[in-house]
Amino acid sequence: MTTFYPTVILVFLVSVAGTHNLPSALSTFLNSLSGDDYQGLYEDYAELAILPNTSSNYQQKLERLCRRVDRALEEEPEWELLSQCGDIPDPRGGAKAIHVKLDDVEDGKLIWLAGGFAECFSTTAGCDHYWYSLGTINYFNTKTLRWTEQATTSNSNNGALPGKRGFFSAGFSQSLRSVVIYGGVEYDVTLAAKFIPLSDLQLFHVDNNSYTEIVQSNPNPGIRIGSSFKVDETKNIAILQGGLAVDPPFSFVVRNDVWELNLTNFVWRLVRANGAPGNPNPPTYLSGFDTDESLKLGVLYGGNIPIPASGDQGNITWILNTTSYQWTALAPQFLGRIHAAYGVYEKGNTFTVAFGDVQNVPGEENGCRTPEASAGQKPTDEVYVLNLKTLKWNRVFVQCGPGPLKRVSYAVIGKYIYVFVGYNFKCPDAPLLAGYPIWNTQSYRLDLSKPGIRDKFARIDSILGFLSEQGLPNSYTPYLC
Repeated sequence: MTTFYPTVILVFLVSVAGTHNLPSALSTFLNSLSGDDYQGLYEDYAELAILPNTSSNYQQKLERLCRRVDRALEEEPEWELLSQCGDIPDPRGGAKAIHVKLDDVEDGKLIWLAGGFAECFSTTAGCDHYWYSLGTINYFNTKTLRWTEQATTSNSNNGALPGKRGFFSAGFSQSLRSVVIYGGVEYDVTLAAKFIPLSDLQLFHVDNNSYTEIVQSNPNPGIRIGSSFKVDETKNIAILQGGLAVDPPFSFVVRNDVWELNLTNFVWRLVRANGAPGNPNPPTYLSGFDTDESLKLGVLYGGNIPIPASGDQGNITWILNTTSYQWTALAPQFLGRIHAAYGVYEKGNTFTVAFGDVQNVPGEENGCRTPEASAGQKPTDEVYVLNLKTLKWNRVFVQCGPGPLKRVSYAVIGKYIYVFVGYNFKCPDAPLLAGYPIWNTQSYRLDLSKPGIRDKFARIDSILGFLSEQGLPNSYTPYLC
């Protein structure tokens, strides 16, 4: 198991439930796991670890305990590599994957994937970004694991399809049987010859694979890139939060406002003004956002912080009450990130963050990155889960997976989060600026109902190991099993 010794641990003994005294640091950690299905197992493990191995029936107790631990560890999550087939999408970043919730699809659930771009990573290499049009979409069937490419049509007067774009906002409306699409952007590698920010509102009708552009009235959010977006079926609205705006003549501004879009008459309503007290601060864009309708809350995490040429990523978790639209901030728990996979597993009341581009720590500012003044290239394969009832984060140590990825597309269906496309990034030893992407062409899914308990045992072992190294009169035995 992973060894991690906390910097400072209090070593006073306190009495806890059970028949033995545990060190305060250990009892505090165990108490923090209140509500965990395996809390009793963690407590039994810790209590046996502080007993002398000469205690009565110690060996029998140890064997029984380790059998329980082994059975529990069999439930550990791992990324499942899917045996996909059909019209597999080209690898890309900045695309959007959306769960198309159709009750009359009998042979599996559908995921809609469109847009994005194959990125050029150097302004001096003579290449440019290749953007994908919304005129061609790909459906993924989660039962047959088959991709189907689908051409589209437009219902507009001139028959024009929505333009190429990435980093747009989208969600599926069951009442409209349509994907609701807002904004996005297309730009060239220098941001000089081409930069097309978008503010259009489109409906993609899944029954006939056609688009309808909605004429918007004022007020509306205007140009937005990388806004957070979620359809609320219970209210028949869509929620749009923040995003990167472009004010005249050409000024980038990151918003932290909140809008509602009425999906009956398509009228926008501003429910939290930009800059209002209590809004997420600093504002971010390209953040992760999802809602738990049973708890009537939303979770906003990560994203880019608008500090010029910094590429800083947000690491504050913001909880949105979707009834009152009041925000609550949680203290940072781990390094900020962007371009990750995010999603709520409603049955478990959890919010998951997987993969993404991690914030550089001090001393790494000149690490692996592209020549442009942009975020460093530091993809990760870490997975963190937020319990939406206790509002506590835990890292989940996933046993198998694709390795680090960023700019992935993702969708949550039931207990699974599906992840597509994106890339890892490698830098040779020198020069650091001559890095290259490793594009992901595979599809994966992770069972969000798995408990992820290995990290809990690792934390118990680390506390016991730390205490044992202090030369205390008590003898502790980490790594029992």
